[in-house]
Formats: sequence, C-alpha cells, structure tokens
Amino acid sequence: MTVVYRMLTIDRQRKQIDRLDRMANPQRYSLSSGAELVRINVSNYRNPSLHIWTRVGEELFEDTKFQIDYNVAQRHFNGQITDEEFVNAVFEPQEQVNEIQTQLLGTTFMLVSGGPAQAHVGTGSGGLSSDLPWGEQKNRKGNRKR
Repeated sequence: MTVVYRMLTIDRQRKQIDRLDRMANPQRYSLSSGAELVRINVSNYRNPSLHIWTRVGEELFEDTKFQIDYNVAQRHFNGQITDEEFVNAVFEPQEQVNEIQTQLLGTTFMLVSGGPAQAHVGTGSGGLSSDLPWGEQKNRKGNRKR
C-alpha cells in the first residue's frame, strides 16, 4: 500500500465518523438561534475574536465578537467542540441573526407548530360542576346544596 492510498483511506474514515457523529449528536451541530451556520473565522487563537456568517432562507447575516474567552477558543482549536458549539458559547441566540432572519425563523416555527394558537370551545366532558360529587357546595345555613 502506498502512503497516498493510506491517507485517502484515513480521510474517508474521518468523513464517515463525522457523518455518524452528526446523526448521533445533532444538537452539537445546530445554532441556538435556529439559523444555519455558513462560515466562521478566528483570525488569531492567542487573542481570539470570532467572525460568523449565518443564513435563514436566503437572508445572510454576519457579526464579529472581539476578546472572546481564550479557553473556549482553545477548546475549539483542539477539536473538543464543534463550530456550532463554539458560536453558541460566544454569541447569544439573538446575536446570531438579524431582524429579518428572526422574523423568518418566527414564521417557520409558527408554520411547523401548526399555526397561531386558537381557542377551542366545547372540548370539555360536559355537565355542570355542581352535578359532580366533588362539586357539592354548602349553602349559607351549612346544609349541602341538592
């Protein structure tokens, strides 16, 4: 076996492991805002800042945070946390998206959850509460109501 063949085999195995990890741990690969992470950039891990690009539908957004926690950046650099976990640790959900993306996410959530809440009338078991034994009340004289 050649060195090139071994490297290709190792690369194929790493990609398979990544696919399986994404299937087994989807929460590690999603932003807390619900947006899609398009790209990140950390220009210097010794004095880290994090530049992110997110997408919701066709709407793109970018933001940068400076002077982020060195230990969190090192965990990302060492491969201990995913890109998405790194972004979630540095940015609050509302900082990961712009106003238009927030509206798109809200609309999507409402559609997935079945639309806006609506009052449902007549879904109870019926009958008056006073007809039930535990609904008996005493009148002012101390006798039970019949």
